[in-house]
Amino acid sequence: MAPALYLVNVLACDAERVPDAEPEPAADSGVIAEAPAADLPVHITQPREGNVVSGVQRVRGELEDGIGWVTAMDWSLDSAPLFHDDEEPSEWQWNTCSYPPGPHELSASAVDDRDGRTGRDTVTIEIDQGFLIAFSGFDNDFSPGDALQVWAADDREISEVVWWIDGVEVARSGAGEGVSTVECSAECDNLCQRFTADFDVLSLAEGDHPLEVRVMNAAGETLSKVTTLRRDGDADADGFDGPEWGGADCHDGDASVSPAAPERCDGRDNDCDGQVDEDFDVDGDGFIDAGRCEVGLDCDDLDPLVNPDAAEACDEVDNDCDGYIDVSEPPEHTGVVASDSLTATVAGQFWGNAYTPVHDVRLTFFDVYVRPTGSLLFSVYEADEGSGVYALVASSTIVPTGALEWVGSGTLDVELVGGRDYLLGVGADHGLSLRYERGPTLSEVTALVQGGLVKSTASIQPSTLADTPDANGLMYQTVHLWWIEEENLDVDGDGLNAWCGDCDDGDPYTAAGFPESCDGLDNDCDGAVPADEADADGDGDRVCDADCDDGDSLRYPSSVELCDGVDNDCDASTTEADGDGDGVLACWGGDGMDCADDDASMLTATRYLDADGDGHGDPFTASTGCPFAAGAVLDGDDCDDGDSATSPDASEVCDGIDNNCDGSIDEGFDADGDGVAACFDCHDTEPSVFPGAIEVCGDAVDDDCDGVAETCRFEGEYGAGEADAIVVGASAYECIGSSIGVGDFDGDGQADLMIAAYIADYDGLVNNGGVAVIRGPITADVEVNPAAATQLYGGDDDSFGSALAIADVDGDDLDDLVVGAYRDDDGGSDAGAAYVIPSATATTGPVDGIGFKLVGQDSGAYFGQSVASGDVNGDGNADVIVGAYLADNTETNQGAAWLFLGPIVGDLVTAFADAVLLGEESFDGAGRAVVSGADLTGDGIDDIVVGAHGNDWGALYVVSEAAGSLLLSGADTKIVGDAGADSLGYATPVLVDLDGDGWEDVVAGATQADGDAPGSGGVFAWYGPFGSTRSTASADVTLRGEYAQDTAGYPVVSLGDLDGDGPVDLLVGAAGSDANGGSAGAAYLVHGPLRGTFSLSHADAVFRGDAERDTFGAAAAGGADLSGDGVADVLFTASGSDRGQSGGGAVYLFNGPE
Repeated sequence: MAPALYLVNVLACDAERVPDAEPEPAADSGVIAEAPAADLPVHITQPREGNVVSGVQRVRGELEDGIGWVTAMDWSLDSAPLFHDDEEPSEWQWNTCSYPPGPHELSASAVDDRDGRTGRDTVTIEIDQGFLIAFSGFDNDFSPGDALQVWAADDREISEVVWWIDGVEVARSGAGEGVSTVECSAECDNLCQRFTADFDVLSLAEGDHPLEVRVMNAAGETLSKVTTLRRDGDADADGFDGPEWGGADCHDGDASVSPAAPERCDGRDNDCDGQVDEDFDVDGDGFIDAGRCEVGLDCDDLDPLVNPDAAEACDEVDNDCDGYIDVSEPPEHTGVVASDSLTATVAGQFWGNAYTPVHDVRLTFFDVYVRPTGSLLFSVYEADEGSGVYALVASSTIVPTGALEWVGSGTLDVELVGGRDYLLGVGADHGLSLRYERGPTLSEVTALVQGGLVKSTASIQPSTLADTPDANGLMYQTVHLWWIEEENLDVDGDGLNAWCGDCDDGDPYTAAGFPESCDGLDNDCDGAVPADEADADGDGDRVCDADCDDGDSLRYPSSVELCDGVDNDCDASTTEADGDGDGVLACWGGDGMDCADDDASMLTATRYLDADGDGHGDPFTASTGCPFAAGAVLDGDDCDDGDSATSPDASEVCDGIDNNCDGSIDEGFDADGDGVAACFDCHDTEPSVFPGAIEVCGDAVDDDCDGVAETCRFEGEYGAGEADAIVVGASAYECIGSSIGVGDFDGDGQADLMIAAYIADYDGLVNNGGVAVIRGPITADVEVNPAAATQLYGGDDDSFGSALAIADVDGDDLDDLVVGAYRDDDGGSDAGAAYVIPSATATTGPVDGIGFKLVGQDSGAYFGQSVASGDVNGDGNADVIVGAYLADNTETNQGAAWLFLGPIVGDLVTAFADAVLLGEESFDGAGRAVVSGADLTGDGIDDIVVGAHGNDWGALYVVSEAAGSLLLSGADTKIVGDAGADSLGYATPVLVDLDGDGWEDVVAGATQADGDAPGSGGVFAWYGPFGSTRSTASADVTLRGEYAQDTAGYPVVSLGDLDGDGPVDLLVGAAGSDANGGSAGAAYLVHGPLRGTFSLSHADAVFRGDAERDTFGAAAAGGADLSGDGVADVLFTASGSDRGQSGGGAVYLFNGPE
């Protein structure tokens, strides 16, 4: 039975008319006609008397006059039963291959089941399978070791096979030496035999030789066949035979390679001497010159000590040709983290392994051996050294790699610090529910630093290693890590590394050739510390620090001078002077000392420790003790005694520090006076912008300086009644909103609204339908009537408004209307029509006489069920495409779409269309949806996409450069549905660059797809360019409908970049949604970017109808500013709404988010 094309439509008053079914044939009356007196006139019509038959023979027998009640016929050959057929006429295929040759009698007999009459017919035929031979097993180019082969087929025994070359017999086979084979091309492959003979082709001269084979059967019949045998030992004609011919040409398929050829630098043995590129190693070190050869690795072919195998010397030469001078090659380290696999169902979890690198490493690449059924991220988390809580430091989307579907890979560039704890692993992208399936076991698994599998149930990030490790492993992960060995780094930046004489690469003052410092270290890396850098007495001062007695721990430059006749402070004086003349010496004599020898009025003074040596002490270290501490100073006004750059003498800089210790931070660096200095304020001339400010969405300003200018977007759930403006029908059951569109109809720069109501009764007619144009801006509720809109009406029962497209069809830079009227009768009953209506001519009233009419010519085809526009031939004019999904051309209801090239300047019929695209098979319903306006194949002009929801599970066809009559089996690309994505091609697709790669993509709904529930519907997207078969199973993006029978995906609408973040956003209608009552309807808004598979239950916003049977969301539009506030709006229809009149329908306008 052919599939039904008449899908149940969820629109409350938008049910399509289903043509009346063909009447069932009348039942038989049961009256038996009186039997004629004569026997049954059985007649064998094929084969006929005297025919010679072979192979599979078509056999047919019938009653000659067709009178009688015969339900079976029996066939026999030479009176032996042959075949019983339960039908009359009897027609069947007879394989004669197993029957003996010669004459035979073939008979057919029948019995009349009502009156018992019988009939029989007999013909004499001859079975002769024919005598065939053919060469087999070799082509004309004969090679050593090849055998001569021929197969023969005959229903008589083969008695002899003889081979002749150059007229000389070279081999012979007799009866019984053939081998049965089914490889021949004879009809009766059971009669085939293959004969084989050995032959030494080396005995022939170079060139072509005639080969003849003669075959004789037992009847003495002889067949012969001739071909050419070619001895071609020198295939490349370079004068040397190949090695299989005993020659010295090591590559006989390339004339540039032979013993006489010069050696070239190409990684090949050109002169066949067994060596490769031997003439390009000047220094004889075994490596080819990299400067002369692409395959060369020797970076200096004049120096035998420089090559990839050489040891790196510290001579400012890259000795080992690794690109690094005076360092060894930075090795790449690859390790495997995780060594088990499992099958586990997780939702928003993270699975990974603890890893603690020994070195500072850089993670650059990873493989994950796991089969995801959703979008996954490979993530790296680092543990806080104090709390142990893990925080995300890097992540990358896992990309499937080739045919091995269980392998994913990706790139990262993140540094891991040696000694710190990390988690490396896989988690759900955006917390989606996924199933990870078992991956194949790897042959080798080497643990890098294995910390055990860790499972976190947190959807955002793991917490700590205290999470319970799972007893089973999840997957394999291979992470590629690399680092330069420590001895190769110039860590301290002194110009030398450990490879070349830096004995302490953490000290920039220590390396070979550096001067010695008085620090007790081997600064010049000569292996010895100079003797004068010793501190033998342990007093903290060395000989080189002017310790005047390194054997006495009480004598050193910063010691207190004692009045003991000894130079205690190494200042070459044994007695300190009385600097202020107060009679008390500055030395310590037991009776005291002058600790303020610069002031005769006092013996002591308050001093402060100066830890950073900037001359200003720490005010909290005041001391009047005597003797005072070494390095103590008189000024205690340093606000940070740990930083020599911070003191009252310092200049203030913008760094968040009080550099000059005046009590203010970054004074003089806050131009806008918002309390945040310029070095922290991302906009220091705007006082409302600073870290911590309230972010204002949609102002294109990063108000809080977090690096992101927040966009405005719809989020959460909205009821239809929350719309900013509502357009309602003026009459009961007007059902406005079957289609809507947005364009500038009057050229004033303000978007206008077009609303179709294709089953409405206007102007005293029935089901004539209409289209209303309401000029923008729309800022309040509106009723559709002639005072508020331009209304165009169709003819009686025409269903004008069945489809709607908007384009500048006449080239006047104003948007025009293309409107379907799929039940128009001008070209036949329900043949259909489409109107092209220039905006300049549109006035309220009947559409006839306004614009131009395209007329269908196939009764019942529903021409005008779909319409679209695009520049299909690239001439700058808009073209029109019209679909008729019930059209019959070569098949019943195969459907079709017609192309009319613009500009459209008059009425046309389908016979004068510029192209017609025909469905592949009966009941395909091609043309149920059509769309154009984008180049999907890369040829620079717009392509056409045709939907055929009746083609198996539904299909979409991409057609480029349509011309003439084209069966859609010849489309450039076919996108097919599957059992879980039913009715693909019913809803109009959207052509938009979804992934931002510059190619337009195809986004389409499959209204009966099984998403989250049976029949919930869904949306599928495929990234361009197109040129090969696609399927819903391999879609790049899948959005699953939420509830059973939601019919999500009718329609799908592009909103452009509604929220201003770059990627395209989508609206998905689900008019069958029952969330607010049966078929109240809903629509989902999904902000880009979109990738992978997810449920519409995770949509960014959902809009829901108010009441049962509203069918809210059955049509939608967006991407244009209808309200005049400068922000793009979104619109939804509810053609069953009672908001204005019972069944009058409504259109809901939501102002764009601000």
